[in-house]
Amino acid sequence: MARNPFSFGRIENEKSPVLFMSDDFLDWSVCKSLLFTGPRGSGKSSILKALSWEVTWGFSKTVVTGSSKISKIFSNPTFLGVYCRVEDMDIEYWEQWKIKQNEHNAQKSFGTYLEFLYLDLFLSAIIKLQREKAIFSNKVSEREVVTKIITYCYRKDLRPHIFEESFESLRSLVEETHLGIRDLVFRNISSDQLVDTFPISSPGDLIQYFGQILTKYFPEVADWTFSLLIDDCNCLKEWQAVVINTAVAKAKVPIAYKLSAVEGLYTTRKTLSQTRPLSEHDLETVSIGGGDFPMNKETFLRLAEGVCRTRIERYNNNLPKNRFNFKSFFGSFDLEELLLARLKTSEKNKTKDFLELVKKRSAKTGSLDVTGAWMEKNNIRDFLYEEDAFVKKQNDSKYWKKWNHTAAIALCKEYKQDFPYCSWQVVLLLSARSIREMLRIMSKVWIVNRANIGIFTKKSSLGQEIQTKAIKMAAKASFNAIDTKQLFENTSLPEICERLGNLFSKFQSMPYLLKAPESAAISILKQDLDRIPEIASVVDAAVMAGIMLKKVEKNKVEIALHPILSPRFNFCFRSPFYYSQAVSKDELTSLFTGDQSEAIQITKNILSKRLINIGNIVERLKITQDKSVKKEQQIEIGYEKLGKNIRV
Repeated sequence: MARNPFSFGRIENEKSPVLFMSDDFLDWSVCKSLLFTGPRGSGKSSILKALSWEVTWGFSKTVVTGSSKISKIFSNPTFLGVYCRVEDMDIEYWEQWKIKQNEHNAQKSFGTYLEFLYLDLFLSAIIKLQREKAIFSNKVSEREVVTKIITYCYRKDLRPHIFEESFESLRSLVEETHLGIRDLVFRNISSDQLVDTFPISSPGDLIQYFGQILTKYFPEVADWTFSLLIDDCNCLKEWQAVVINTAVAKAKVPIAYKLSAVEGLYTTRKTLSQTRPLSEHDLETVSIGGGDFPMNKETFLRLAEGVCRTRIERYNNNLPKNRFNFKSFFGSFDLEELLLARLKTSEKNKTKDFLELVKKRSAKTGSLDVTGAWMEKNNIRDFLYEEDAFVKKQNDSKYWKKWNHTAAIALCKEYKQDFPYCSWQVVLLLSARSIREMLRIMSKVWIVNRANIGIFTKKSSLGQEIQTKAIKMAAKASFNAIDTKQLFENTSLPEICERLGNLFSKFQSMPYLLKAPESAAISILKQDLDRIPEIASVVDAAVMAGIMLKKVEKNKVEIALHPILSPRFNFCFRSPFYYSQAVSKDELTSLFTGDQSEAIQITKNILSKRLINIGNIVERLKITQDKSVKKEQQIEIGYEKLGKNIRV
């Protein structure tokens, strides 16, 4: 089969990546410090790579595409960024060294190590530009900068003598310093010996000084921005993040910091100053891919379309330019029509009887209403009485769309039909702001269509059956890619996801869905999650792996599976955090670590809690007015009138 143009994965694993950048890139390249957040695969690393000097100045095989504005900024760049991944900073060695020394000394030494590492990266870029682009070529200015840096960094008793005052010589000296510090940490040498051997720099000071004298002695770069591009900051320990935050808080022209972290996992905004936490003004948060849930679909749509179009045109230069249209390719989603078409394929009497109800309901409402017929059959609209807790939302069309979506999932399960996963809206929602998951779906579309590149430039929409097949293949591939190593005595991450997926699927079936539409998450008090750090670590690792989503709100933490797994388990995918089900510390622990029988029992307990809540609403509905009937009997009578069974 021909090469799949929709490959996905980390950018550093691609041979000759082509990056699509929206016009937002113009704001991201200026001199202000930014924290790019988003789910795994949303494009955070791609943005930092596009800002790096290797890409900006054409020393990499990576190509950046976009509008004419993007082309213009890359034709004459005024920014120089150095890229570094947190994983390459040997943070675990530093953590072990901190434990054996103390946090104060560890932060002081770690900050110095980073300052010299960053300076090494900047000098490497400057030397390359000096050789290849004739920038920084004034030798008098070079000697001035080198002399001042050595004087600034090294006290007299440690000040080295260099053969010549050049960027090359300075870089060799700087490299020896940060590698020497790292070597002492690896060998667990005491912090006292480290201080006696190497210079110590407060976080941010050396780089800030370097930027200022560089722009002073080289006026041709006086208006440039010099950026530290630090990727995967969610991997930092809190004490390490404090060091970087301290440097960020000091940053001013021409220095800026551009950090990336998986959403919700940047550990802290504290600095080394107890009275000076990092503010939003110091480090502005940029949510990639359309913001938090519910996401801005139009923002993500523009990004997804740009990425796909770039991939298609790169695959075949002879194809018409700008022909691919994401909306046209996947088409619109008419839920009621698709459900009717699927139900009509069934020969079962139960399904045929329901189709008669659909016919009557549609005649009454004046439009096709499959989901409405199912809700009417189950007395759901009667249940959502004016005393319901959701009364304020009842007249909101968005609220009823949530019920329609929930009803569609539930009736497909009841009548054993595949939910119609198709349309541009569904693809974006399942991707959940992750370009990587969107490309996974596109790669499966490519496979299902037998590597036919021509289909991506046709004006007609892709058939719903092909879309559903490709999306289910993508969901299966996402689940199969989960690391299977044992996390606890009884469970691995796939087994934990299986338990959560089955629980969320139950939330979308009667009578449990009566609690709230689109429940596809659990929540726990933040203080309770803090008491089970081993569970919290697994959740964070799953979020970093792109398998789970996490949302922190005031005193609670919400946990959901990534929507791409929805076709695997049949749970709602539009609004993962719309209404989460509260669980206790013990219940969450059992779900994550218990054996199978324990997990089954806990699942029943959680579902029972939903029934209790539903029962309270049933009681308020006063379905029975008989005062002699006990509360439990009232609830049961309510369920009988609704055609339900109170048992789990």
